[in-house]
Amino acid sequence: MTKTEMKKNRKSEMDKRFSEKFSKMKERSDAFVSFGTEGEFYFRIDVFPDEYALVIEYVENKKDAIRGIFGEDGDLFYLDEMDEDEMFEAMLQEVREAY
Repeated sequence: MTKTEMKKNRKSEMDKRFSEKFSKMKERSDAFVSFGTEGEFYFRIDVFPDEYALVIEYVENKKDAIRGIFGEDGDLFYLDEMDEDEMFEAMLQEVREAY
């Protein structure tokens, strides 16, 4: 399996796990909605180009989320540094602290 395939597989697994904790946007199947101290915010998990990593992208505006404009990136989560459980917990912690 190539690194690209491994990133896609890990992204799929993280999407699945996050679907159990957060609601998916009705307008975008690749994005989640959450409620922080400042109201709703939207995020999605994506593969990071040119790195063996995933990233969480954020936006506070629903209109931009629908259009796919996620302008704020979180930390990088490297596949060779974390197994699936560790990555999920680290990503979940980031989302909980994001807003």
